[in-house]
Parts: sequence; structure tokens; C-alpha cells
Amino acid sequence: MSESQEEMKELIIVGARGLGRCVASQVRGDAAHGKDWSLSGFLDSGGQSVLPANCDIPVIGDPMTWVPRENQRFMPAVGNPVEKKKYLQPLIEKGALFTDLRTMVRVGDRANCAFSVVFGMNSEVSTDTTIDEYVYIDNNATIGHDCYVGRYSHIGAKTFVAGGVRIGECVTIHPGVIIGKGLTIGDNAVIGLGSIVMKDVPANAFVLGNPARVVRMLDVGLEAERQTD
Repeated sequence: MSESQEEMKELIIVGARGLGRCVASQVRGDAAHGKDWSLSGFLDSGGQSVLPANCDIPVIGDPMTWVPRENQRFMPAVGNPVEKKKYLQPLIEKGALFTDLRTMVRVGDRANCAFSVVFGMNSEVSTDTTIDEYVYIDNNATIGHDCYVGRYSHIGAKTFVAGGVRIGECVTIHPGVIIGKGLTIGDNAVIGLGSIVMKDVPANAFVLGNPARVVRMLDVGLEAERQTD
């Protein structure tokens, strides 16, 4: 049931770069906008300078110092999972309440999706799959049955994840990836654009190709391979 006008929440998007602005555009077209919540602005440590001059949604503060209020709801939109965790942690510790975005998403029976997941348009999560907190699933991505996707991970557009796959925390999967049935993707791994993954991916590995192979091992930081926006 939608909240009444008096109870409408103030929606704040965490991240104002490319992904944040794409999420904002989707938010404005979502059925909940203007009913359950109204978009107030972005939180971004880079300030207003990260936005194009013609963007009509302001940066209203820094996620590292923002103090959440009871009537505010937050939506994560930072493309790098490691960076996303860094910026969300202070808000979480201060009791911030997050909300999800489910515009035109298909969710199967008994699928369990945390109330902080952002789904792109026409994405799909199949039966008996669990999507943990603060995950982003981009447009036209498909997650098969009996899968698990760990906190903060980013699933790129047009990715296909077969049944029984386990994806760790802070994993970056770039667009167009295919992951074979029953595989495990370790924490902080990165899978490059268009890769075909046919065996398990170690934690902290950057893999690329068809079939995907380990290119190098990553530090858990802000490497270029993790950037999605």
C-alpha cells in the first residue's frame, strides 16, 4: 500500500556520477515517485562539480558526513562496489534506511531480494535466488535460479548468470558477461566486458576473455577495472 501524501519520504540517491544520474532518470519514471517518495537530490563527495551544468537535480551533501533523518530514504548508485561500500558505511552506521527500485523487473517465486537492491529496466531474478543488500543489477540482466549475489556487487547490463551460481561481496561484473552453471565468483573479483566464465573465479581476481582467464590479481581498492560508470 502506498504511503499517504503526508507520509511521503524524501528520496536521496548516493552517488551523482553516471550511474547515479541514470538511476535518477529511472526513479522519476517509477510508479512510486510522487506517491511513496519524492526525489530530493544526490549525496556525492565530489559536490556539484561532478554534475553536468544542465542537471536539475542538486548534490545536497557528502555521504561521509550526512546525518540521516527519519523521513529520508536512500538509494545506492555508486558504480564501483568497493567505493560504494566506503560511502554507504557511514550512513548505515547512522541508521539510514534504504529503499529499492524495481521498475519493470521480473522476480521468481521464493526469490529473496533485500530492500536496498536497485534493479535496472527489464532485469530478471529467477526462482529461489537471493540478492543481498546494496546490489545493483543493470538493464536486461538475468540471474538464474538458486543463485546468491553478495552485498554491494554490481551486475552489468545484458549479463546472464546461470543457475546455482554464487557471487561474493563487492564483485564487479561488466556488461555482456555469461557465467556458467554452479560456479563461484570470489569476493572483490572483477569480470571484464563480454567474458564467458566457465570455471570458478578466485577472490580479488580480474578475469577477461572467452573463456575467461585470470589477467591479474587486484588490490581491494579503486582500480580502473572496477569502474562501471
